[in-house]
Amino acid sequence: MTSGRLPRSRMGVLGSGEVGRRLAAGFAGCGHDVMIGSRDPDKPELREWLSGDGAGIAAGTFAETAEHGELLVLGVLGDVAEEVIADAVPASSAARSSSTR
Repeated sequence: MTSGRLPRSRMGVLGSGEVGRRLAAGFAGCGHDVMIGSRDPDKPELREWLSGDGAGIAAGTFAETAEHGELLVLGVLGDVAEEVIADAVPASSAARSSSTR
């Protein structure tokens, strides 16, 4: 990392609004493997962006995106941040957590 850049990584961006899309595009432009998370990864405006400016970026639920990312970035409004974080717990982690109780 002598160049001051992150090594190529799997990045997860939680949030598919304007901020999330800009972050995802920036990471992808630096060569990272990026997934953007949304409550509804099939919503038309996200699919339209993915077929244009977001080409090459994957979309998934918050949990799928959290599972994908080695590094996660939260790109949502503050009033929904806690809910998004709770939704981002991957199913495999939730299953492990409940089985240890």
